[in-house]
Amino acid sequence: MGLIDLIVDGGAVAVGVESTIVGCFDTPMLLRPGGLPRGEIERVLGRALAQPPADADADNGQPLAPGMLASHYAPRTKVRLNAGRIATGEALLAFGPAAGAGS
Repeated sequence: MGLIDLIVDGGAVAVGVESTIVGCFDTPMLLRPGGLPRGEIERVLGRALAQPPADADADNGQPLAPGMLASHYAPRTKVRLNAGRIATGEALLAFGPAAGAGS
């Protein structure tokens, strides 16, 4: 808790990719490329963005940003939408205060 100082929500976007994530360290670092091109960020900053360390995307349990772990995406994993019950071996991704049956 309390690890993120600021989130800028610019509303809906016209591109279908994830958010661009820039680490605001002593030297700004592009942690995850997204819809906002690197060059635009560098133009506004007036300096080049640093590259993350070579092991920053390693599956070591300490990613610098969402989407950096090797297992972040699982395109071959089955997904059930509008499930009324959580079955054994499943995980629930829910938004809001109500939890599904079996949770």
